Amino acid sequence: MGYEQKFFIVDETTSKGLENPDKKWAQVIAMYDYCKDNRLTNFVEKNGKDSDCFIFADDGNTEIAEDHYGEPMKEVDIDLLIEYLEKHADDYRRYEPFLALLKAFQRARENFRDLKILRFGY
Repeated sequence: MGYEQKFFIVDETTSKGLENPDKKWAQVIAMYDYCKDNRLTNFVEKNGKDSDCFIFADDGNTEIAEDHYGEPMKEVDIDLLIEYLEKHADDYRRYEPFLALLKAFQRARENFRDLKILRFGY
């Protein structure tokens, strides 16, 4: 798998979807366009899980539970993702800013109900 990816930092709610009643709405707090990095894609595929969340598209009405390839968004633990990025920070120019963003949310985790990191392939 070598496609481009965005990461959504979200706060999961208890609200269920109308189009996706088995999924819970996750409010997007931040988005990081990571572009293409096969190593990170493989890491998330191996260490992530299919998310039980959906987000709303920019129109505010369309529920998104799958990426552009029809695959469920992958959910990855913030601590595990930070650990991975710290080991590979010099490998790709987009690592360092993404790592800084994740660390800021890691420190502020208690300010959110249920902080999650979702990967969206496009």
